[in-house]
Amino acid sequence: MKQQYRIRNWSEYNAGLKQRGSLTFWVSEDAIDQWLNSNPSGQLGAPRIYSDLAILSVLTVVTPKNWTVGRESKLKSRRNWGHDKKAKEL
Repeated sequence: MKQQYRIRNWSEYNAGLKQRGSLTFWVSEDAIDQWLNSNPSGQLGAPRIYSDLAILSVLTVVTPKNWTVGRESKLKSRRNWGHDKKAKEL
């Protein structure tokens, strides 16, 4: 029988859980200099236009975080759930 683990130091346990989800990445000075587009429109209230480097950097970090294999399979199973139910009723 597997021995049950008892948590005795909850503050340390919670800090460990928070640390597990953290992500740190370094950005070079060159990338920071190229982050914003060098040709702003100059109009008041106009949205900022980001460089291609900034957009690709954000997509590189966001895409793997939000689209894991487990989530993808859950979405597929949810999509097919209604169809399977209808097929069983026929």
